[in-house]
Amino acid sequence: MPVSRLCSTPTAVYKANSALRVEHVKMRLGWGWGIFDMEAPIPPREQGRTLAPLRRMERQYASIQYMRGGAAMTILVVHSFMPVFDPIRNLGSVISLFFLISGFLVIAITSDATRPHRFLLARIRRIVPLYWILTGLAAILLWGGVSWQSPIPFWYIYSYDPPLPWRFITASLAFVPAWNQGAGTIQPVIPAGWTVNLEMLYYAIFALLLYLPRRWLMPVLTMAISMLALIGIFNRPDQLALWAWTHPIGLDFLIGAWIGHAWQTHGNMWRVLGWCSLSVMTVLLLRAIMGHFDPVIFAALFGPLFGVLFVAVIRAEEVGAGIRAARLPMLIGNASYAIYLMQFVVMLMLDLAGVPHGLGFGLAEFTLTILSGIAVHMLMEEPLLRLMGRKPIGSSG
Repeated sequence: MPVSRLCSTPTAVYKANSALRVEHVKMRLGWGWGIFDMEAPIPPREQGRTLAPLRRMERQYASIQYMRGGAAMTILVVHSFMPVFDPIRNLGSVISLFFLISGFLVIAITSDATRPHRFLLARIRRIVPLYWILTGLAAILLWGGVSWQSPIPFWYIYSYDPPLPWRFITASLAFVPAWNQGAGTIQPVIPAGWTVNLEMLYYAIFALLLYLPRRWLMPVLTMAISMLALIGIFNRPDQLALWAWTHPIGLDFLIGAWIGHAWQTHGNMWRVLGWCSLSVMTVLLLRAIMGHFDPVIFAALFGPLFGVLFVAVIRAEEVGAGIRAARLPMLIGNASYAIYLMQFVVMLMLDLAGVPHGLGFGLAEFTLTILSGIAVHMLMEEPLLRLMGRKPIGSSG
Protein backbone atom coordinates (compact mmCIF):
# COMPACT_ATOMS: atom_id res chain seq x y z
CA MET A 1 0.00 0.00 0.00
CA PRO A 2 1.49 3.39 -0.94
CA VAL A 3 2.48 5.52 2.00
CA SER A 4 0.47 8.43 0.65
CA ARG A 5 -2.68 6.35 0.96
CA LEU A 6 -2.17 5.94 4.69
CA CYS A 7 -1.94 9.56 5.68
CA SER A 8 -1.92 12.84 3.84
CA THR A 9 -1.43 15.19 6.78
CA PRO A 10 1.93 16.97 7.29
CA THR A 11 1.96 16.04 10.99
CA ALA A 12 2.53 12.35 10.35
CA VAL A 13 5.73 10.88 8.95
CA TYR A 14 5.79 7.39 7.49
CA LYS A 15 8.76 5.46 6.16
CA ALA A 16 8.48 2.51 3.78
CA ASN A 17 11.06 -0.14 3.03
CA SER A 18 10.82 -3.93 2.72
CA ALA A 19 8.11 -3.81 5.38
CA LEU A 20 6.02 -0.77 6.25
CA ARG A 21 7.52 1.11 9.22
CA VAL A 22 6.12 4.07 11.07
CA GLU A 23 8.95 6.04 12.65
CA HIS A 24 6.99 8.69 14.49
CA VAL A 25 3.52 10.15 14.53
CA LYS A 26 3.05 13.47 16.28
CA MET A 27 -0.23 15.13 17.02
CA ARG A 28 -1.41 17.96 19.17
CA LEU A 29 -4.09 16.57 21.44
CA GLY A 30 -5.06 16.68 25.07
CA TRP A 31 -2.05 17.33 27.27
CA GLY A 32 0.26 18.11 24.36
CA TRP A 33 2.34 16.22 21.86
CA GLY A 34 1.70 12.50 21.86
CA ILE A 35 4.76 10.75 20.40
CA PHE A 36 4.53 7.29 18.92
CA ASP A 37 7.62 5.31 18.03
CA MET A 38 6.88 2.36 15.78
CA GLU A 39 10.23 1.21 14.51
CA ALA A 40 9.26 -2.48 14.51
CA PRO A 41 8.03 -3.74 11.10
CA ILE A 42 4.26 -3.99 10.87
CA PRO A 43 3.05 -6.96 8.81
CA PRO A 44 0.41 -6.10 6.20
CA ARG A 45 -2.30 -7.96 8.10
CA GLU A 46 -1.58 -5.80 11.17
CA GLN A 47 -1.46 -2.43 9.40
CA GLY A 48 -5.15 -1.66 9.67
CA ARG A 49 -5.40 -2.58 13.35
CA THR A 50 -2.27 -0.67 14.29
CA LEU A 51 -2.61 2.44 12.15
CA ALA A 52 -6.39 2.94 12.19
CA PRO A 53 -6.56 4.45 15.69
CA LEU A 54 -3.65 6.75 14.87
CA ARG A 55 -5.35 8.02 11.73
CA ARG A 56 -8.43 8.88 13.81
CA MET A 57 -6.24 10.96 16.12
CA GLU A 58 -4.65 13.03 13.37
CA ARG A 59 -6.99 15.89 14.05
CA GLN A 60 -7.39 17.81 17.25
CA TYR A 61 -10.73 17.28 18.94
CA ALA A 62 -12.15 20.69 19.77
CA SER A 63 -14.56 19.10 22.24
CA ILE A 64 -11.70 17.74 24.37
CA GLN A 65 -10.01 21.13 24.46
CA TYR A 66 -13.32 22.80 25.37
CA MET A 67 -13.84 20.37 28.25
CA ARG A 68 -10.29 20.88 29.51
CA GLY A 69 -10.66 24.64 29.35
CA GLY A 70 -14.08 24.53 30.97
CA ALA A 71 -12.84 22.34 33.80
CA ALA A 72 -9.86 24.63 34.46
CA MET A 73 -12.09 27.71 34.46
CA THR A 74 -14.57 26.06 36.82
CA ILE A 75 -11.82 25.18 39.30
CA LEU A 76 -10.60 28.76 39.05
CA VAL A 77 -14.10 30.07 39.81
CA VAL A 78 -14.35 27.79 42.84
CA HIS A 79 -11.00 28.84 44.29
CA SER A 80 -11.57 32.52 43.53
CA PHE A 81 -15.08 33.02 44.87
CA MET A 82 -15.70 30.30 47.44
CA PRO A 83 -14.52 32.56 50.30
CA VAL A 84 -17.47 34.86 49.57
CA PHE A 85 -19.97 32.21 48.38
CA ASP A 86 -19.26 28.88 50.05
CA PRO A 87 -21.85 26.71 48.19
CA ILE A 88 -19.80 27.17 45.02
CA ARG A 89 -17.37 24.60 46.41
CA ASN A 90 -19.62 21.86 45.03
CA LEU A 91 -18.46 22.76 41.53
CA GLY A 92 -15.02 21.49 42.51
CA SER A 93 -16.17 18.00 41.54
CA VAL A 94 -15.29 18.95 37.97
CA ILE A 95 -11.74 17.85 38.82
CA SER A 96 -12.97 14.34 37.98
CA LEU A 97 -13.25 15.44 34.35
CA PHE A 98 -9.48 16.04 34.21
CA PHE A 99 -8.80 12.46 35.23
CA LEU A 100 -11.41 11.08 32.87
CA ILE A 101 -9.86 12.96 29.95
CA SER A 102 -6.37 11.77 30.90
CA GLY A 103 -7.54 8.16 31.07
CA PHE A 104 -9.15 8.47 27.66
CA LEU A 105 -6.07 9.99 26.06
CA VAL A 106 -3.51 7.48 27.30
CA ILE A 107 -5.44 4.78 25.46
CA ALA A 108 -6.49 6.83 22.45
CA ILE A 109 -3.01 8.13 21.58
CA THR A 110 -1.20 4.80 21.96
CA SER A 111 -1.19 1.52 20.09
CA ASP A 112 0.38 -1.91 20.38
CA ALA A 113 3.55 -0.48 18.82
CA THR A 114 3.99 2.43 21.24
CA ARG A 115 7.29 2.30 23.06
CA PRO A 116 6.87 2.67 26.84
CA HIS A 117 9.84 4.98 27.33
CA ARG A 118 8.68 7.20 24.46
CA PHE A 119 5.26 7.54 26.04
CA LEU A 120 6.70 8.37 29.46
CA LEU A 121 9.22 10.87 28.07
CA ALA A 122 6.42 12.61 26.18
CA ARG A 123 4.43 12.97 29.41
CA ILE A 124 7.50 14.22 31.28
CA ARG A 125 8.26 16.82 28.61
CA ARG A 126 4.68 18.03 28.74
CA ILE A 127 4.19 18.16 32.51
CA VAL A 128 7.48 18.54 34.32
CA PRO A 129 9.19 21.74 33.03
CA LEU A 130 6.30 24.13 33.71
CA TYR A 131 5.49 22.42 37.00
CA TRP A 132 9.06 22.75 38.19
CA ILE A 133 9.34 26.39 37.13
CA LEU A 134 6.11 27.44 38.87
CA THR A 135 6.85 25.33 41.94
CA GLY A 136 10.22 27.05 42.20
CA LEU A 137 8.60 30.47 41.82
CA ALA A 138 6.03 29.68 44.52
CA ALA A 139 8.76 28.38 46.84
CA ILE A 140 10.76 31.60 46.34
CA LEU A 141 7.72 33.73 47.14
CA LEU A 142 7.07 31.68 50.26
CA TRP A 143 10.74 31.60 51.24
CA GLY A 144 10.92 35.31 51.94
CA GLY A 145 9.79 35.03 55.52
CA VAL A 146 6.06 35.13 54.77
CA SER A 147 3.70 33.02 56.83
CA TRP A 148 0.71 32.67 54.55
CA GLN A 149 -2.71 31.14 54.90
CA SER A 150 -5.17 30.91 52.06
CA PRO A 151 -8.56 32.60 52.25
CA ILE A 152 -10.06 29.38 50.87
CA PRO A 153 -11.82 27.30 53.56
CA PHE A 154 -11.61 24.19 51.39
CA TRP A 155 -11.22 20.54 52.39
CA TYR A 156 -7.83 21.54 53.69
CA ILE A 157 -6.15 24.86 54.42
CA TYR A 158 -3.23 26.07 52.36
CA SER A 159 -0.92 27.28 55.09
CA TYR A 160 2.86 27.68 55.14
CA ASP A 161 5.28 28.49 57.92
CA PRO A 162 8.62 29.78 56.57
CA PRO A 163 11.15 28.72 55.77
CA LEU A 164 9.91 25.82 53.65
CA PRO A 165 11.80 22.60 54.45
CA TRP A 166 14.04 21.43 51.61
CA ARG A 167 12.61 17.94 51.95
CA PHE A 168 9.14 19.34 51.31
CA ILE A 169 10.29 21.24 48.20
CA THR A 170 12.25 18.25 46.86
CA ALA A 171 9.30 15.91 47.33
CA SER A 172 7.05 18.34 45.49
CA LEU A 173 9.46 18.51 42.55
CA ALA A 174 9.65 14.70 42.47
CA PHE A 175 5.84 14.33 42.47
CA VAL A 176 6.04 12.43 45.76
CA PRO A 177 3.31 13.08 48.36
CA ALA A 178 4.68 15.49 50.96
CA TRP A 179 3.55 16.54 54.43
CA ASN A 180 2.98 20.28 54.85
CA GLN A 181 3.62 20.93 58.51
CA GLY A 182 1.96 24.34 58.42
CA ALA A 183 -1.33 23.00 57.06
CA GLY A 184 -1.14 19.64 58.77
CA THR A 185 -2.02 17.80 55.59
CA ILE A 186 -0.52 16.18 52.48
CA GLN A 187 0.02 18.60 49.63
CA PRO A 188 2.85 19.84 47.39
CA VAL A 189 4.17 23.41 47.29
CA ILE A 190 1.47 24.22 44.71
CA PRO A 191 -1.56 22.73 46.48
CA ALA A 192 -3.44 21.97 43.27
CA GLY A 193 -0.47 19.83 42.29
CA TRP A 194 -1.96 16.88 44.20
CA THR A 195 -3.77 16.03 40.99
CA VAL A 196 -0.53 16.22 39.00
CA ASN A 197 1.10 13.84 41.48
CA LEU A 198 -1.66 11.31 40.86
CA GLU A 199 -1.51 11.80 37.09
CA MET A 200 2.23 11.06 37.10
CA LEU A 201 1.61 7.90 39.12
CA TYR A 202 -1.00 6.69 36.63
CA TYR A 203 1.25 7.54 33.68
CA ALA A 204 4.10 5.56 35.24
CA ILE A 205 1.83 2.56 35.77
CA PHE A 206 0.52 2.82 32.23
CA ALA A 207 4.04 3.08 30.78
CA LEU A 208 5.06 -0.13 32.56
CA LEU A 209 1.98 -1.91 31.26
CA LEU A 210 2.82 -0.94 27.67
CA TYR A 211 5.40 -3.76 27.79
CA LEU A 212 2.48 -6.19 27.87
CA PRO A 213 0.63 -7.40 24.76
CA ARG A 214 -2.10 -4.92 23.94
CA ARG A 215 -4.87 -7.41 24.70
CA TRP A 216 -3.67 -7.56 28.32
CA LEU A 217 -3.33 -3.80 28.77
CA MET A 218 -6.86 -2.90 29.87
CA PRO A 219 -7.43 -5.90 32.17
CA VAL A 220 -4.14 -5.36 34.02
CA LEU A 221 -4.58 -1.56 34.11
CA THR A 222 -8.04 -2.12 35.59
CA MET A 223 -6.64 -4.43 38.26
CA ALA A 224 -3.82 -2.05 39.19
CA ILE A 225 -5.72 1.23 39.46
CA SER A 226 -8.96 -0.22 40.81
CA MET A 227 -6.95 -1.96 43.54
CA LEU A 228 -5.45 1.38 44.61
CA ALA A 229 -8.84 3.11 44.51
CA LEU A 230 -10.65 0.31 46.35
CA ILE A 231 -8.07 0.39 49.14
CA GLY A 232 -8.74 4.11 49.44
CA ILE A 233 -12.50 3.55 49.50
CA PHE A 234 -12.66 0.71 52.02
CA ASN A 235 -9.59 1.18 54.20
CA ARG A 236 -7.46 4.18 53.33
CA PRO A 237 -3.93 3.65 54.73
CA ASP A 238 -2.35 5.98 57.28
CA GLN A 239 1.06 5.83 55.59
CA LEU A 240 1.66 9.16 53.87
CA ALA A 241 2.38 8.09 50.28
CA LEU A 242 -0.19 5.29 50.25
CA TRP A 243 -2.83 7.63 51.63
CA ALA A 244 -2.31 9.94 48.66
CA TRP A 245 -1.91 7.24 46.00
CA THR A 246 -5.10 5.40 46.98
CA HIS A 247 -7.39 8.32 46.22
CA PRO A 248 -10.74 7.05 44.88
CA ILE A 249 -10.50 9.47 41.95
CA GLY A 250 -8.39 6.81 40.23
CA LEU A 251 -11.68 5.17 39.21
CA ASP A 252 -12.43 8.27 37.11
CA PHE A 253 -9.14 7.80 35.27
CA LEU A 254 -10.07 4.17 34.71
CA ILE A 255 -13.50 5.05 33.33
CA GLY A 256 -11.82 7.39 30.86
CA ALA A 257 -9.42 4.62 29.84
CA TRP A 258 -12.28 2.22 29.13
CA ILE A 259 -14.09 4.88 27.09
CA GLY A 260 -10.84 5.40 25.18
CA HIS A 261 -10.58 1.65 24.58
CA ALA A 262 -14.12 1.55 23.20
CA TRP A 263 -13.40 4.57 21.02
CA GLN A 264 -10.17 3.09 19.67
CA THR A 265 -11.71 -0.30 18.90
CA HIS A 266 -14.90 1.24 17.44
CA GLY A 267 -16.93 -0.18 20.29
CA ASN A 268 -20.04 1.21 21.94
CA MET A 269 -18.83 3.95 24.30
CA TRP A 270 -22.26 4.27 25.92
CA ARG A 271 -22.38 0.59 26.77
CA VAL A 272 -18.88 0.67 28.24
CA LEU A 273 -19.76 3.76 30.28
CA GLY A 274 -22.86 1.98 31.54
CA TRP A 275 -20.92 -1.03 32.79
CA CYS A 276 -18.28 1.20 34.39
CA SER A 277 -20.96 3.28 36.09
CA LEU A 278 -22.73 0.18 37.39
CA SER A 279 -19.47 -1.13 38.84
CA VAL A 280 -18.67 2.16 40.57
CA MET A 281 -22.18 2.51 41.98
CA THR A 282 -22.05 -1.03 43.34
CA VAL A 283 -18.75 -0.33 45.12
CA LEU A 284 -20.04 2.92 46.61
CA LEU A 285 -23.27 1.24 47.73
CA LEU A 286 -21.30 -1.47 49.54
CA ARG A 287 -19.16 1.21 51.21
CA ALA A 288 -22.26 3.14 52.27
CA ILE A 289 -23.74 0.00 53.82
CA MET A 290 -20.55 -0.44 55.83
CA GLY A 291 -20.97 3.07 57.25
CA HIS A 292 -18.50 5.91 57.88
CA PHE A 293 -18.83 7.26 54.35
CA ASP A 294 -15.82 9.57 53.88
CA PRO A 295 -16.77 12.56 51.66
CA VAL A 296 -13.61 12.06 49.56
CA ILE A 297 -15.17 8.84 48.27
CA PHE A 298 -17.64 10.94 46.30
CA ALA A 299 -14.78 11.67 43.90
CA ALA A 300 -15.47 8.25 42.38
CA LEU A 301 -19.15 9.12 41.94
CA PHE A 302 -18.53 12.01 39.55
CA GLY A 303 -16.63 9.92 37.00
CA PRO A 304 -19.82 8.31 35.62
CA LEU A 305 -21.62 11.67 35.62
CA PHE A 306 -18.92 13.48 33.69
CA GLY A 307 -18.53 10.37 31.54
CA VAL A 308 -21.99 11.06 30.14
CA LEU A 309 -20.91 14.60 29.18
CA PHE A 310 -17.64 13.35 27.72
CA VAL A 311 -19.12 10.62 25.54
CA ALA A 312 -21.94 12.92 24.41
CA VAL A 313 -19.66 15.68 23.15
CA ILE A 314 -17.15 13.27 21.57
CA ARG A 315 -19.94 11.53 19.68
CA ALA A 316 -21.49 14.87 18.72
CA GLU A 317 -18.22 16.06 17.21
CA GLU A 318 -17.61 12.81 15.36
CA VAL A 319 -21.03 12.88 13.71
CA GLY A 320 -20.55 16.51 12.72
CA ALA A 321 -22.85 18.24 15.17
CA GLY A 322 -21.24 21.62 14.61
CA ILE A 323 -18.56 21.71 17.32
CA ARG A 324 -16.04 24.03 15.75
CA ALA A 325 -12.59 25.06 16.90
CA ALA A 326 -13.20 28.65 18.01
CA ARG A 327 -9.95 30.52 18.65
CA LEU A 328 -10.47 31.78 22.23
CA PRO A 329 -11.96 28.59 23.73
CA MET A 330 -9.23 26.54 22.05
CA LEU A 331 -6.60 28.89 23.45
CA ILE A 332 -8.03 28.51 26.96
CA GLY A 333 -8.10 24.74 26.50
CA ASN A 334 -4.48 24.68 25.37
CA ALA A 335 -3.50 26.95 28.26
CA SER A 336 -5.56 25.08 30.86
CA TYR A 337 -2.53 23.43 32.47
CA ALA A 338 -0.77 26.78 32.88
CA ILE A 339 -3.96 28.41 34.19
CA TYR A 340 -4.46 25.57 36.66
CA LEU A 341 -0.95 25.95 38.10
CA MET A 342 -0.72 29.75 37.93
CA GLN A 343 -3.63 30.37 40.25
CA PHE A 344 -1.61 29.67 43.38
CA VAL A 345 1.22 31.96 42.24
CA VAL A 346 -1.30 34.74 41.57
CA MET A 347 -2.88 34.21 45.00
CA LEU A 348 0.52 34.57 46.64
CA MET A 349 1.34 37.74 44.72
CA LEU A 350 -1.99 39.35 45.57
CA ASP A 351 -1.56 38.46 49.22
CA LEU A 352 1.99 39.79 49.30
CA ALA A 353 0.73 42.98 47.64
CA GLY A 354 -1.66 43.48 50.55
CA VAL A 355 -4.93 43.01 48.63
CA PRO A 356 -7.62 42.38 51.27
CA HIS A 357 -9.45 39.06 51.08
CA GLY A 358 -12.98 39.29 49.77
CA LEU A 359 -14.84 39.76 46.51
CA GLY A 360 -12.22 42.13 45.12
CA PHE A 361 -9.48 39.61 45.86
CA GLY A 362 -11.48 36.92 44.06
CA LEU A 363 -12.13 39.08 41.00
CA ALA A 364 -8.48 40.04 40.76
CA GLU A 365 -7.40 36.43 41.24
CA PHE A 366 -9.79 35.19 38.55
CA THR A 367 -8.82 37.83 35.98
CA LEU A 368 -5.07 37.80 36.58
CA THR A 369 -4.90 34.01 36.61
CA ILE A 370 -6.50 33.77 33.18
CA LEU A 371 -4.28 36.47 31.70
CA SER A 372 -1.08 35.23 33.30
CA GLY A 373 -1.93 31.59 32.51
CA ILE A 374 -2.38 32.37 28.82
CA ALA A 375 0.81 34.45 28.83
CA VAL A 376 2.80 31.66 30.50
CA HIS A 377 1.41 29.18 28.00
CA MET A 378 2.34 31.28 24.96
CA LEU A 379 5.64 32.72 26.17
CA MET A 380 7.02 29.87 28.26
CA GLU A 381 5.16 26.57 27.86
CA GLU A 382 4.93 26.44 24.06
CA PRO A 383 8.54 27.58 23.48
CA LEU A 384 9.75 24.92 25.94
CA LEU A 385 7.74 22.24 24.15
CA ARG A 386 9.14 23.32 20.79
CA LEU A 387 12.65 23.38 22.19
CA MET A 388 12.37 19.88 23.64
CA GLY A 389 10.69 18.59 20.51
CA ARG A 390 13.54 19.39 18.14
CA LYS A 391 14.81 15.84 18.10
CA PRO A 392 15.29 14.56 14.55
CA ILE A 393 12.59 12.13 13.53
CA GLY A 394 13.88 8.63 13.38
CA SER A 395 16.68 9.14 15.90
CA SER A 396 17.02 6.57 18.57
CA GLY A 397 15.98 7.30 22.12
